[in-house]
Amino acid sequence: MTGTDYVRQHVQALDPTDDPKWTPIGSAHGISAFEAKAYYTIGLAREMIATAGLARASQLHLGAIFEVLAAMELIGRAVGGYRDGHGQAGARLRAGLDYALDLNSRESTPLSVLTTKEYVALRNFTGHGAAHANSPLNFDPWTGLALLHLATRALDAMWAESGTMAKFAKCLINPMTTTDQSGQTDAIYVRDVRAHLKSGKMPRDSIMFDDWRNEPVWVGLQAGSPAVTGF
Repeated sequence: MTGTDYVRQHVQALDPTDDPKWTPIGSAHGISAFEAKAYYTIGLAREMIATAGLARASQLHLGAIFEVLAAMELIGRAVGGYRDGHGQAGARLRAGLDYALDLNSRESTPLSVLTTKEYVALRNFTGHGAAHANSPLNFDPWTGLALLHLATRALDAMWAESGTMAKFAKCLINPMTTTDQSGQTDAIYVRDVRAHLKSGKMPRDSIMFDDWRNEPVWVGLQAGSPAVTGF
């Protein structure tokens, strides 16, 4: 199944208040409003993950964690069906992390990861000056690497579940548009992500600055077994 088919398999109507934003964008590309919103969301997450990869490659580990956790919050918004609301940022982040960690737990050799609570603490720390935490933080360079793998796996998996896509159709994501030299206005990401998926690639494939994919990762075997490295 190609990436485009993967996104299209659970196409459904968007929240009625969102149709006026996404239908014109979809029409300009010959696709549905749902697809336009999906391609935009994938592009947005890919940029956040790429930025995290660039930071990590430059040994900017806290910056990398902050960026990839922003992608996790976006994924949480999508899979949790969140509309805008005061005080929802933490809930969106937890939803994204819970989703990704549940996927990880179902792997035959799951990555060794922190808990949702620990990742949220890291996000609060990195997002508010990184100078004070209310409790000890569990951090090492592997922490950010695990998050990159978790985010990319979630970005692929979320489109395969009809229930999750019903929530995605409901969630509030507003397009950012740009105008080219001819005066034509379009949403960023949509054209490029559509072409990317039509070429047979999945959402997580060929993200820029992804040398982290080749780093050895810590995985967990059966309960009671020591952690090992592998790819």
